[in-house]
Amino acid sequence: MRTFKFNALAVLGLALLWSAPANSAPSIDTSDGWYKWQVEGAATTLFLYQENNKPTHIRIISPDCRITWHGRKRINGEITDMGTLSLDDSVAMLLDIVREKDLGKDVREEALFGLAQSDSDTAFEYFDQILFAQKK
Repeated sequence: MRTFKFNALAVLGLALLWSAPANSAPSIDTSDGWYKWQVEGAATTLFLYQENNKPTHIRIISPDCRITWHGRKRINGEITDMGTLSLDDSVAMLLDIVREKDLGKDVREEALFGLAQSDSDTAFEYFDQILFAQKK
């Protein structure tokens, strides 16, 4: 199933365009819990759940939707609104998560999905590197 999802993401990534490389992701509070950003110029909101100063879940949804569940647990705590995040910064954040091998596969997969959903040249370059890397 993961292979199918990755192949689907790779195909979606081909629809993106190339631009300058991403910078490091914006920093967030060290507290555990949910954080959200409105992505500038996009009809999406990026939600990130953090535990022990590491992202464990990402959801990219319409700004009209709310996160009310985390796994099988209802969210009773606050969601920290981090304001607006530029498309470049959101892509940088997702790329940092994808590249962090110490993170779980699920959160890295969610970040890949977010990259494929973006209209970012930088995201396309990342997919291009993955798809067309020379085999040794």
